[in-house]
Formats: sequence, structure tokens, C-alpha cells
Amino acid sequence: MREGEEGDASVVIPVFFGSIALVIVGWILALGWIGGYA
Repeated sequence: MREGEEGDASVVIPVFFGSIALVIVGWILALGWIGGYA
């Protein structure tokens, strides 16, 4: 069971942080686009 849990963590953690990174980049691009045309 532990091997399976470790395998899940190795997949979930990168996806979790990756999704956060995409959200942050999206906000930066959105704010930059709004600021450029405001």
C-alpha cells in the first residue's frame, strides 16, 4: 500500500504545484494585459 501511496504523491504533487504555477502566470499575464490597456 505504501508503494502505491508514494506513487500517487509523486504524481499529485507536481500536478498540484504545476496548476498553482499556471494560475500565478495567468494572473500575471492578465494583470499585465489589463495594465497595458488601462
